[in-house]
Amino acid sequence: MEAATPNLTQRGDNLPPVSRADNPAHAWFSEARLGMFAHYGLYSLLGRGEWVMFNEGISAGDYNPLAQRFTAVDFDADALVRTAKQAGAGYVVFVAKHHDGFCLWDSQCTQFNSTRSAARRDLVREYTDACRRAGLRVGLYLSIMSWQWPAIINGPARDPEGWRGMVDETHAQLRELLTHYGQIDLLWYDGCTVPGISYPATVARHWRATELNAMARELQPGIIINDRSCLPEDYSTPEQHLTIPPAGRRWEMCMTLGESWSWRPGDNKLKSPQSLIDQLVFCARYDGNLLVNISPEPSGKIPDAQAAVLADVGRWMALNGRAVRGTQRTSFTEAEHEAGLCTATEKCLYFHNEIFSKNSEIRKITIAGVSEKMRAAVVLATGETVNFAQDGGLVTLDLAPQKSPLATVIALEFERIAPAAPPPQKLVEKDTGLYAPAEAHVCEGPSGRAAVHSWQLPITVPGCHDLDVCVVGKNPGQFTLRIDGVPGVRTLQTTCGNYPHTLTAKNLALTSSTTTCTITATDGALFELLSWRLQPLWKNMDAACWSICGPFPSPYRIPGKESEVREAMGTVYAPETDPESVAWKPLPPDGNTIDFTKYGSADANGVYFARAVVRSPDARACEFLLGCDWWANLYVNGTPVTSERAHSSHDRDGSWFSGWKPLCARATLRADNNELLVKCHQGRAGNWFTFYINQSDGLEIIKQ
Repeated sequence: MEAATPNLTQRGDNLPPVSRADNPAHAWFSEARLGMFAHYGLYSLLGRGEWVMFNEGISAGDYNPLAQRFTAVDFDADALVRTAKQAGAGYVVFVAKHHDGFCLWDSQCTQFNSTRSAARRDLVREYTDACRRAGLRVGLYLSIMSWQWPAIINGPARDPEGWRGMVDETHAQLRELLTHYGQIDLLWYDGCTVPGISYPATVARHWRATELNAMARELQPGIIINDRSCLPEDYSTPEQHLTIPPAGRRWEMCMTLGESWSWRPGDNKLKSPQSLIDQLVFCARYDGNLLVNISPEPSGKIPDAQAAVLADVGRWMALNGRAVRGTQRTSFTEAEHEAGLCTATEKCLYFHNEIFSKNSEIRKITIAGVSEKMRAAVVLATGETVNFAQDGGLVTLDLAPQKSPLATVIALEFERIAPAAPPPQKLVEKDTGLYAPAEAHVCEGPSGRAAVHSWQLPITVPGCHDLDVCVVGKNPGQFTLRIDGVPGVRTLQTTCGNYPHTLTAKNLALTSSTTTCTITATDGALFELLSWRLQPLWKNMDAACWSICGPFPSPYRIPGKESEVREAMGTVYAPETDPESVAWKPLPPDGNTIDFTKYGSADANGVYFARAVVRSPDARACEFLLGCDWWANLYVNGTPVTSERAHSSHDRDGSWFSGWKPLCARATLRADNNELLVKCHQGRAGNWFTFYINQSDGLEIIKQ
């Protein structure tokens, strides 16, 4: 699927929250929590991804005859919906039309549809009928753009008549879907893009998106609409990452089951049932949904391996589904307890923990912040009662061994749930998986109880970090933390036993030689090092740090070939050889993103450069994060910098950075001033980048 639409959440626009009471017709969405996506179309026949027509520069004349090979002989809408229902999903989103423009319904707007293919079938009709027979909510995916129209490449300025025709077709096709196929519960837009324009409000105007959505709500008053028409609408849709929108706004993370949205031969690296459950629980804890994609084979058959994974998830949901369905975001679960990640409903707290199932030695678990009197504690899957003791805000659970292969869920039942009482001390917070400013990693400490624990920190590049160390002792006590090469000792006084306490050491200047940490119980008591987390501290280099120039000519024009991008990224332009000869344009302090379409030429085509200067007091290694739309390279003092991107991807397009998710890179700074040069090439929607540098003592960013 990929991110063709400018993503409002990622770009930092202010989105209005949508409360549960805002539209009662949407309550089912939060109740469901789990949905199933299905990508199936002509692209499935080629097995090279749903973007194959664009990525390989296949013309409509060469691509469209695939319709006469599209038999859908094994496509069974009832089987597809049954797979979703057995997984515990409450709704399905079926791709009615992807960016290639092939419609899986009897569209009167174009003959390029499934009823005029070899299949001679209306797959959307079969799907919507099957959903209703199974009692699942009906969702439809509709690509707003279509590669059948040259205007999507040329843009509205160069092809105004073609652009109007494409927009009119999109509006007419949506009217067909929302008029002739009964109640449609959810509309999943994608592909709302305009060449060279990345600002959502401008893109929305070109597509008449306000008018489009007004029509949708007139035809289907209860419909829930996502945010990919470049308007916020009802809910946010982070793709393949957990980026949580503001509290009160509905959201849904969509993710592939394997590595591709559409069928590819050999796409066998499927997510495990437990990993999907973990993602689902995390979404539910933050009042969000999980939309898991399946990719039927060219014949329409659901791959057995994909169905098997979802069936395992369904077995867990059958026993534990009430721990995620209809859950609500609550301040009680802002931190990760020893008892596991917590979800909540009006009268229950649910603790999810895989360790219960794998470690038979775990007997007692302490939970803090429980101010309301408990009625009972039970293992959700079995109904087994768990003995507990409640003392003030602390609850201690006495567990029997568990034998589930997946996460065990313990339910704490109340007459009602009061706001969480403050815990005895800060708990270890779970990493949210945000793209930036940092992605932390939580590591298990040494197993077993001891009076002293030592371990190594993986410091490869010096910089500033925060360190969290989580300990659990049988009784209250005092602990000291020492880090080799860092002056001073950190102390932690715990206030209760059998409960995780976190010692936080902030803004540590760590070098490659400061690798050993030691934590000691001052009274010699035994304790467990439950986990530790080392998080680098990143500083955003915003627009005011940079000056820009461009565009410089490139052979690439949408939809060009990656080889053309590689040629442009390999061409040496004046800013790389003689930056002083170039007229650089300083940028105003205007947000975290450097957008060439806003500050540069009106023509986003071509290669742009951005230049910044960082002063270092000495020669040192340094880390950077760079995300972009869509291709970029970084040079430090004229030397190209490689990233963690795969070499095979770099060989295709000549770029070490590609996509919105910032990639990490390392380089050596010299003493004195250092020139950072970012070389960017426009992508499908715009031309911009974001840049972060690891905070390190003595580094100074010289404003342009």
